[in-house]
Amino acid sequence: MIERPKDPVGPPLNDVGFTDHIYVQAAAIFQNGHVEKPADQKLVDYGRKGNLWMPEERDEESCLLAYELAFNSLKYQDLLESVITSCTVICYSVPEDLMSLVVVMLFDFQDRKFVNRRRLKGERLPDVITVEACLFRYKTKLAASLARIRIKFNLLNIECVLPEIVKERQKMARSLLLYAWVNTQKTSLEDVKDALTREGFSEAGSVQQLQGQAFCRDAHCEDLLVFAPRHKEQLSGTELVKDCKLVIQDKSCSLPVSAVRSVLDRDRGVLVTGCFSALTVAHTAAAAAASRSGNVLVCEGSGARRKELRAVLSKMACSRSTCSELVPLMTAAAFQEVPLKHCHCSAASGVCCYLLNIGATHQSIGGGSQCNCSKFCDLATHDLSADVEIIPSNFMDLDPMGVELEGVSVILMMPQCSLSAVSNPVDFIVRENRDIDLLQDLSRGSISPGRLNNLAANQKRELEHAMKVPKSEAVVYSTWSSCSEENEEVVEMVVRSKPRIYRLSATGLPPGSKDKPEGNKDLFVLEASAESNGGFVSVMTRTSTPAMQQVAVAEPRAVKKDAKMEESTTAPEIPWTAIAAPSSNKAPSKKPSPESAAGGTDRGGGEEEKKKKKKRNPRSPTRLAVCQGAGRPHFPRAESREEMHLRGTATCLSAFAL
Repeated sequence: MIERPKDPVGPPLNDVGFTDHIYVQAAAIFQNGHVEKPADQKLVDYGRKGNLWMPEERDEESCLLAYELAFNSLKYQDLLESVITSCTVICYSVPEDLMSLVVVMLFDFQDRKFVNRRRLKGERLPDVITVEACLFRYKTKLAASLARIRIKFNLLNIECVLPEIVKERQKMARSLLLYAWVNTQKTSLEDVKDALTREGFSEAGSVQQLQGQAFCRDAHCEDLLVFAPRHKEQLSGTELVKDCKLVIQDKSCSLPVSAVRSVLDRDRGVLVTGCFSALTVAHTAAAAAASRSGNVLVCEGSGARRKELRAVLSKMACSRSTCSELVPLMTAAAFQEVPLKHCHCSAASGVCCYLLNIGATHQSIGGGSQCNCSKFCDLATHDLSADVEIIPSNFMDLDPMGVELEGVSVILMMPQCSLSAVSNPVDFIVRENRDIDLLQDLSRGSISPGRLNNLAANQKRELEHAMKVPKSEAVVYSTWSSCSEENEEVVEMVVRSKPRIYRLSATGLPPGSKDKPEGNKDLFVLEASAESNGGFVSVMTRTSTPAMQQVAVAEPRAVKKDAKMEESTTAPEIPWTAIAAPSSNKAPSKKPSPESAAGGTDRGGGEEEKKKKKKRNPRSPTRLAVCQGAGRPHFPRAESREEMHLRGTATCLSAFAL
């Protein structure tokens, strides 16, 4: 059943209804997603798709109500069409383009037991007024038609006409637990637990012990907390959720982020691609920050989506201030050096921690033993290791060898999938930016073979494209599908095509709910249940990098060349230490000759001998031969973007301190 807008006063809840804009938006969704039937089986003609006016989305909750109303109308499309055709006068009273509006309002009308709705505040729309008046005029005939259908097919309620898999998903969706992850860029897990304790919650040991006001830690994700669904309204009103320190999101969205955390290392960039929400990007950034990793890159081709991402990420503390923003604050205050042990700022990965690592003292604003630098550290870095950069392009349009993906070492792929492992598809599609065209198949309980094949082919192409990124060391692939065609078959097919480049690795997650003795143990599969939605996660790591392959091919040639050069030259061997430290200006010490030891060395002869000796060329064949023969050439590591930013910040601090 749909959760209607609540009104604290007035008639009972079942006659409240929705606003006119929600009805029109739901009708547009239904018209574009309803099942087209053959001409000999068509009962209602809905006109051409896209003809119905679509109002602008006002907020997420209104959008969610409209999609839920449209999805329920899709599930009961056959039943509602039978009721309408039994009352033929409606078909002649309403134009074809408004028949979608008739269907969605009829579903809501029968759900309210054919009681006229009490109008909510909002703008009245002429189409809604017309359709509502028509339905109310013939409500007796409509109620009688529905009753005859129930008696004819012996239906206890209208849910009995739904497929078993749809009814099972509806049942699980009503009991899904509430999950929230800790935003470690703003707080810590222990601080969140203390705050929840002050709110009246108590920590339980497992999900089975969630009695009363209790919460527990999730068994698969280390930063995820679990609550009973009845606490959603109370939890949403706490300062933790309002300040984005605790973020409510489906558990299945945290599984791929936990898998990314298991392969992250320092100075490794993460690329997020596919279909995702801003909350998933923020969670990935928090995981990267905890691992002291590099930047998080996001591929997004839509301008509206980029604007939404920037707004949410800024609120979630996943954006970084520039050095120019430090100048007004620095010049307006006097700096004083305070030992870091007296620092009580909230920026755990800010300038203070960087200065501690290099052994310097902390530059703080204000005097005294208590450091008042939280504002300064937030402006200085706002979390240096969690900078999110949005690439204004789709992932498939990017060149894997391009400069945009130079610093990418880990790729998180969440491609478009069938969502067959999701019990509450409407909520998931709206909140996680998924394809609304899936509503038609999900309302029937099965995915059409044609759509499934297209999805699997696209997933395979995207995964192969990700493996072409030369510096990527790991690819995390995640879907919300229960179909093996989108999960195991896609992953194993792509890995088999590149046996010497990528291999399946452990996801770092505890075992899922599905034990497959014949399958690969490295694949994580979580089935949909009354506790959470299902999901699939796999991790593919690179067995060798292009640089390693070049060195492996070049080593035999270098050894042969080294042997030939040793035979053709009589130059003395240069030790590896002399090559590893070319900056040393000290000349190698020479053993004294017997003549000099005896005190009979001719100084003049020594000077002539020195003049005859030629200065050794650092690029001489002898030195190159030693480097190649050693098999371990040394290349200076390029300075990362985070290190450049930190070095610039430290330079600014030193300049203003002087």
